[in-house]
Amino acid sequence: MESNWDVGSLGYDPPGDDPQHVVGDPPPGAFFYWSPTLNDYEGAMTTPVINVGDEPQVLVEFFFELDFYSAGSATNGLRIEYLSGGDWVTVLSYEISPSAGDVDLSGRYESFTADVNGDFRIRWVAYGTNSTYINSWDVDNIRVSTLPKLTYVNIESSNEDPSTAYEGTYIWLNFTTDTEFLFDPYVQINGNPCNIDNLGYSNWVAYYTVQESDPDGPLQFTIDFTDINGIEGKTVKETTDESTVIVDNSVPPSFTVGAVTAAGGTVASEIWNSTNTEIQLEVNIPEDSAVTSFSYTIGNSLLFNGMNDEVIISGITDYQATDALTIEAWIKPNSWSDFDGILNYAKDQGASEAGFGFVYFATGWRFFLKTTSNSIDYISMAEVSTPSGQWTHLAATYDGEKVRIYRNGSVIDSTDAMGDIKWSGAPSDFKLGSFTKDGSTGYFDGQIDDVRIWNIVRTGVQIKASREITIDKNESGLVGYWQMDAGSGGTATDSTSAANHGIINGATWVVEDSPLSFQAPVYDTGVIVGSAFQL
Repeated sequence: MESNWDVGSLGYDPPGDDPQHVVGDPPPGAFFYWSPTLNDYEGAMTTPVINVGDEPQVLVEFFFELDFYSAGSATNGLRIEYLSGGDWVTVLSYEISPSAGDVDLSGRYESFTADVNGDFRIRWVAYGTNSTYINSWDVDNIRVSTLPKLTYVNIESSNEDPSTAYEGTYIWLNFTTDTEFLFDPYVQINGNPCNIDNLGYSNWVAYYTVQESDPDGPLQFTIDFTDINGIEGKTVKETTDESTVIVDNSVPPSFTVGAVTAAGGTVASEIWNSTNTEIQLEVNIPEDSAVTSFSYTIGNSLLFNGMNDEVIISGITDYQATDALTIEAWIKPNSWSDFDGILNYAKDQGASEAGFGFVYFATGWRFFLKTTSNSIDYISMAEVSTPSGQWTHLAATYDGEKVRIYRNGSVIDSTDAMGDIKWSGAPSDFKLGSFTKDGSTGYFDGQIDDVRIWNIVRTGVQIKASREITIDKNESGLVGYWQMDAGSGGTATDSTSAANHGIINGATWVVEDSPLSFQAPVYDTGVIVGSAFQL
């Protein structure tokens, strides 16, 4: 432990009758204490090397709390980082700037998934310009767990050749896990939810019937699951035995018959007789151009400079949900400060409040939502922290009673917000890359990709299963979908039928830097899949 880090049960003891701050859940716990006063400081609490064997990923969970003293001119923060086979990687960050005011953070549990490549360590780094303005950062109950895994995944069709399929073909996706599930796994094939059966403890099967709308090529699937301890496994998108099912729904090509020749016995030109033993036909079989696989290229995104870059989209009634809403976006922030915005379809001007938005405040990204009955208080909004320089998927939902906020498909925080969303006084434009409060606009510094608006409430498993794939632009409830894939030009294209394209104001394209990939078919013109020629 460096600097003012210590272990104990009691922290700051305020004057008067207020009780002394209790550290830990339950006590004792580790804490970074304000005293002795430090200026322009940085100090870490670092774990010893943690042996995780051959695991490629682990889940890290911990309890933390901020006992705040007073707002002032200082900035104080806490970074959480891990080290495994390279440089220290920042995964979570909390920073209290002078504009944040009093921001006591009640004790809560945070978690992150870490990629492991060798020895593994974690550290909590307290930093700031003057430690007097906090009482303590508390950390307790650090737990490192291996992620549940699927040990076997196989896909096959009901055809004689189980690697081929066409409309009406039955599909079985079989998988085995190394643990018991907390609830049924969620399986999609080509974006369609599947019925599943438990065949006994760790053995499962998902069923699917190939549809006319399924494109030619390998069936794409996702499997999401949570073990009995509530730990979510990494989304599975590949088989373990390299099995695949290739769909060919295209119409079989026509063919022509050329010369006919008899052979054996007495041969006469263009005549078949009883002495002939065989007949030879010249058939011109065309190439079927079957899609046998897909090639993938990293997608594009938009970079916002944090000063005045925006994407301006006309606000339409489709976005003005009443009591069912889901917002999704991928972000890769470089830095942040209070009231910087990811997206904004809200008004917060004195007593005039309406709409929704994603905005940074105090210790994380918060989902602003004004309903007919709630009061706007930034510190109590549902909140999530993200690392800098890394892609993170954020989502927020509202179901008429509660706001939930998700990071990479896992629910992180929630808050009550009863009633319909208030739209009276809302701005005329929906903007990406900014947020406006009391006439002052804060701009996003970093990259944004794949923004989606739904007028339905998406479940956590739906959000998690679809966050890394391109979805059908005609999906039910999808009212806005900006994939940010053009790579050039001044337009952010809306892929939905509304075609409500955004005007890029300053933001610049970043080519081949995205959490999503372009998918292009790979053809084999020398095979015929799912077709037969009959003479």
